[in-house]
Amino acid sequence: MRWAAAIALLFMGFVSAGEPTTTTFTGSYIWNRSTDKEGDLKAVFTSKGDSEYSVSFYFKFEGVDHVYSGTAKGSLQNGKLAGEVKDEKKEHTFTFAGMCKEGAFSGTHHVIGEKGESKTGTLTLAAK
Repeated sequence: MRWAAAIALLFMGFVSAGEPTTTTFTGSYIWNRSTDKEGDLKAVFTSKGDSEYSVSFYFKFEGVDHVYSGTAKGSLQNGKLAGEVKDEKKEHTFTFAGMCKEGAFSGTHHVIGEKGESKTGTLTLAAK
């Protein structure tokens, strides 16, 4: 009977070891496409392995709540971090890129349009 309990504990260890790690950053964005607008921002990064993440950005813009989701690659601690997200309707694609230093991110965001990428503002985030 002890061997069954040992196998069960071992199995639970393998299952929990395979769960993705989630890191939450909070901070702000500045949208300077037409006029400088800023707002609070939360970003949730879920590890996919090999410094790759799925990411969701939660923010309010002009009084409307939004969640833009996509992927990111790089370091959440120290180094380059970049990614691409789409809006809820998958109509617009945005990229972001910058540097993390001791768990704090500073970078820019861009929209991809018919004429290519154009800068839309900045992001400043820190791990909670």
